[in-house]
Amino acid sequence: MEIKPLQLKIRKDLWLAWKIQAAREERTMSEIAEQLISEYLKKKGGKSQ
Repeated sequence: MEIKPLQLKIRKDLWLAWKIQAAREERTMSEIAEQLISEYLKKKGGKSQ
């Protein structure tokens, strides 16, 4: 299954919070995204096959 970036619609307030978080931690937004995704996957089940 292929996920297209445009399918992930981000609300403007969440986008701003994401940018602020990235700036505060001096990391790129993609690094923040990777962290959020890995945390989400751990919460969801945490079992990697």
